[in-house]
Amino acid sequence: MKDRQKKMLRFLLTSDGVLRIDDVATVFSISKRTVSRDLDVIGNWLERRGAVLERKPNQGIRIRTFNREPLEFLDILNTPESYLETLPPPVRHQLILLYLIFQNREVKISEIANVFFISDTTVWNDLNQIEADLRNLPCTLERFKGVGLYLKGEETFLRLKFLQILTELFSCRAIIPYLYFSVEDKVDTLEVNQFQLLMEKIRFPVNRRSVMKRIAQIYEILGYRFTMSGEALLYFYLQLSSHRIKSGALIKRKNLPRCHNRFLTISTSLLTELVERTFSGQIPQGEKDFLGLLLQVLEIGDISASRIQEYQEIITPPVADFVSAMISQLGEIDNELYYLDKNLQQFLNLAVASLVTRLQNGIPSWHGDWGNSSAESWNRAKKERAVNQLLDEYFNLRATPKDLEYLLIHFQSLVLNRKKLPEHKIRCLVCCFEGIGLASYLQSILKREFPQLEVVEATAVYKINQTYLESNRIDLILSTFPVCIQTPVIQISLPLDRDRLKKDISNAILKIRERSADQINPAASRPTSTEIAPIPFDTIWNFILGFSLFCCPRTDSIEEVIQFLAGRLTKTAESKIRLEEDLKNRERLGSLFFEEFGTRVIHCKSTVLKQPRAGAIQFEGECQARILFLVAPDPCPDPIRLILSEITVSFIENRYFRQAIMSGTLSQIRKNLMNIYKELL
Repeated sequence: MKDRQKKMLRFLLTSDGVLRIDDVATVFSISKRTVSRDLDVIGNWLERRGAVLERKPNQGIRIRTFNREPLEFLDILNTPESYLETLPPPVRHQLILLYLIFQNREVKISEIANVFFISDTTVWNDLNQIEADLRNLPCTLERFKGVGLYLKGEETFLRLKFLQILTELFSCRAIIPYLYFSVEDKVDTLEVNQFQLLMEKIRFPVNRRSVMKRIAQIYEILGYRFTMSGEALLYFYLQLSSHRIKSGALIKRKNLPRCHNRFLTISTSLLTELVERTFSGQIPQGEKDFLGLLLQVLEIGDISASRIQEYQEIITPPVADFVSAMISQLGEIDNELYYLDKNLQQFLNLAVASLVTRLQNGIPSWHGDWGNSSAESWNRAKKERAVNQLLDEYFNLRATPKDLEYLLIHFQSLVLNRKKLPEHKIRCLVCCFEGIGLASYLQSILKREFPQLEVVEATAVYKINQTYLESNRIDLILSTFPVCIQTPVIQISLPLDRDRLKKDISNAILKIRERSADQINPAASRPTSTEIAPIPFDTIWNFILGFSLFCCPRTDSIEEVIQFLAGRLTKTAESKIRLEEDLKNRERLGSLFFEEFGTRVIHCKSTVLKQPRAGAIQFEGECQARILFLVAPDPCPDPIRLILSEITVSFIENRYFRQAIMSGTLSQIRKNLMNIYKELL
């Protein structure tokens, strides 16, 4: 059903008595003829589920559910299965291709109709369009009367087509949970459910742990990991290949490009393990060559300088010349002389060699969703044109926008890795009561307005002790609370007086440099910022899913807003009262405003909540500025504080995220959060 038809069905299920077609046409602003066509679809849907749409001439229409509650049909309408019924035809055509590729057998039209909840006639029309799309490709749709239909074609094309469809139709928000979350994680979003439903419908294997274990063994042999994009591609290829090899579909071509011997050895061993119990024949050389080639072109996540030397055979002279030309042209665009040392340049050479080989062989890649990359500030359009021209000149190739974006981000990260830090900066620690609101706000201001400071951390005041300060060589502390410590302290009060703050910091910097001029050795190694253990993906994912947009009645009283917020975040009267008190106690210490944006922040730590919560409060009528809220558990682990602090910093520094918080929808906010947190994974 189309979205309009689903809305019409909901309207009929929740209406009492008999409705006239004229009334339905008026409600949905469509003609009576369109209503009649939509009712045909709705009637078929109801009949398959044991209900009837009664249409009596000159009287009207109504749904008979035969002693079943209408709510039961509404629940069915909202299940993931309904996703398959509302697919646009082009998307459904692609999914039918996925189904046929994976089955590798004759499939009846009625089977496809049952899988995708469509009629036999619709399947027939879809197959005609698929045949037209496959024309001039190394693949045909064979139909056998009384038996079914079969997708016949070149094996390498079919497997790559499967990967291409999968990575184009589904985003990282569906693929990542499918690959990395266990059943106990219970990731329950519509897109994840839709993807899992599709995998179930095509009977895709679910032995994820077994395949992921083998991928981990590959990392031990290679000495590096693939990016999450590369790992996803490899996972689906291994599952698909294992299934098709067992059913007799083999890559037998002997003229495939040769891969590095190390990858060929791995692919031979890997294929043997995958099919040893179900395939008794000899694995063709084509299978080994193609998997080895795939391993060679997957994006490298991290590799040490010593291991790069083991893969020099992959870096051909044209690749090295291309990289040198690319570095030169990007430097001209940015009006900057870029230089990469030998190891970093070899790393870039290796990435480009993989990209070129992948493009030459038509192997797809899944780069995820980077979101808006602020193209105006880093000359993205000019750089993409320059790289594409070089690819055409050196290899007669053109890359997709996603490939170009990934390569440019890769290049930029290497360039930043090469830049030297200043010989000495005054190391500063910023702290407030929680470390998630004011401290993060000050951290952003200091980084922007005081380049002579190195802000080591924005943290909670409880972390300050002399041992911690000495081990991290902290020179200066900015705190909202009195701190009795040997290190110089600037105490800050709310509301924030930025002119006074600048004056106090400038004076402190001068005194610190005068006092320590004879003690500082610029060449001495300095400690890095305190590292926090990697944050599990499910922790960040659940936090993003829990980010809320609450609508509050219009009020000028912050206490009424706090009462409203406490009620929405808690389930019992006792916990509501305790959270109200925590929020009010923090507010009494001083209100936090982002003056330049006209936005207020409510934040606190509380023993009431076990997980961090954040979101925005909008007011009825949209005439009052939204309020940002952050609530941390008490005690608050460092990874959780970092997640919450990132909200504050990103609001100040990320224009797109700030706009989403101030006026966007909840889905827009969550999309921005995915972009923000990808660097923490």
